[in-house]
Amino acid sequence: YSASPQLTFPPASEMAHSVDPSGILLTHMDMGGVYAPTIGSSATLYAHLQNFKWYKNSAYLSQSLTVGSRDKRAATGVYALTRTSRVWVDRATVHMVYMAHDTDGSFRVQAPSAVSFKVGARSYTTCGARSFTMANRYVAWCKASSIPEASFMGSNNNTAIATEFSLTPSGSNTAIVTSLGDVIVMAAPNWYNTDLRTSSTRGGDVRPSTELSSANSVFVTLPTHGVYASSGVDDTFHVYLYAHSESHTLSAYTVTLKYLTSKMALQSVSQNPDFAEQASNRGVDGSYTRVTYASSMPTAAGAANEDRRKKTCFIMDWSFKLKVGTAAGVQSNMLSVVANALVNPVNFEYVSNQDARVLDRRDDTSTANTAAQIEVIDVQ
Repeated sequence: YSASPQLTFPPASEMAHSVDPSGILLTHMDMGGVYAPTIGSSATLYAHLQNFKWYKNSAYLSQSLTVGSRDKRAATGVYALTRTSRVWVDRATVHMVYMAHDTDGSFRVQAPSAVSFKVGARSYTTCGARSFTMANRYVAWCKASSIPEASFMGSNNNTAIATEFSLTPSGSNTAIVTSLGDVIVMAAPNWYNTDLRTSSTRGGDVRPSTELSSANSVFVTLPTHGVYASSGVDDTFHVYLYAHSESHTLSAYTVTLKYLTSKMALQSVSQNPDFAEQASNRGVDGSYTRVTYASSMPTAAGAANEDRRKKTCFIMDWSFKLKVGTAAGVQSNMLSVVANALVNPVNFEYVSNQDARVLDRRDDTSTANTAAQIEVIDVQ
């Protein structure tokens, strides 16, 4: 009989868990219920016959046991799983977690000498240390965070890539290799360009490659990836608005945003600093919140850098969260934007009341989407 039990139970506090979009924290908690005994702790061991304590010589048959010092042993096996089932071009990190155990099944083992997480043909060694809640056992995570953008481009079909985890125990040259199954690489929509998912695009022609409805136009971009709407998940996402001015310089603008009040919560608003601080006016349009923004002139820095207000020019960035309770699945008509006016330096309104082209999880087409679509996903 070993005084160090192999089967223990988690305290109630460990069973309550928080989550984040990566899935790491959720898995730490769910896999964290096996504890090594505390060195020096004592308990009384009773003999039982079914549900009855064994009674002998006017006393229960028992023995006091104390947990003595016990060296950690090298790992002989691994429990591992991925916490990411799909990756997108704009959320391309694959997370996995693992628990190493010794020959008796105890998770209180020596730290491995090497770990590697393989996604497709590439291996990654970005792995975290043991969680602070798990100081007496080896539970950790790895991530693959640099899947090449080319893996998502040039195909209309989603593809599956294999994942594999390798752990080399302390004092060994032989790795324990565990296949973790496939991760689905979601094909990027045809419009995707990292320059259209940033506030730094100011000047230069970086429109989507597909046909636009007019030479002078406005468009908004949303995430291609799914978005969480679960309690405890901070999954803020950004909506960027751009103007494209074919032969004009943008000097003033008025735009109107509408978003579905029951499903979306506006977190913050920022604008291109090359334009004067914008005024805003909020209202309600049926089930939508409506906000109109207007800036009447460039700033001194904007006036001195006219090229930054030509061609494709960032105008605004809205950050949103989905409201808890928003149903999982594809949600349509989530938001839209209208360019009420784009004005050049001689007060010529070269765009009037134009629906912004919406670039989201879907391919862009010649007919254009003008209302946003978002895929809502559950925490698994």
